[in-house]
Amino acid sequence: MHSTPSRVACLVLCTVVFLVLSPMAGSNSLAAGDLTITVIDVGQGDSTLIQSPSGKTLLFDGGPNGRGESIILPFLATVGVDTLDYIVASHYHSDHIGGLDEVLSVIPVREAVLDRGWSYTTLTYNSYVNAAGSHRQTLTPGQVIDLGE
Repeated sequence: MHSTPSRVACLVLCTVVFLVLSPMAGSNSLAAGDLTITVIDVGQGDSTLIQSPSGKTLLFDGGPNGRGESIILPFLATVGVDTLDYIVASHYHSDHIGGLDEVLSVIPVREAVLDRGWSYTTLTYNSYVNAAGSHRQTLTPGQVIDLGE
């Protein structure tokens, strides 16, 4: 069976959400609304912000080129996010990583920019890799991204 990029992206997002929510299952100390998952409308492509009860943040994908500056950065400012703990890139198509270089040029990343490794041969990919710099790390199967409690 061959996986399409959209299936891979969906699997990665579902895994991230599961890993974020799993430690919180059964916890009575969290009030409703402490965990926020916001799907950001970037048109074609994907971008999702996860804000944990501990204050950690994860941006999953950045939509197409231009959407980082025109949509994601203004949204992050509106919700008071001026740093991100993690950025995760599902795959290297421009409608998923196109806006990430724009976000990375303005918003500092505390922990890591995570992706599947490997390389790709587009200008969008090169801009993403250059912007991620030394924060870029390869996700490994079963890796847990700890966003705190």
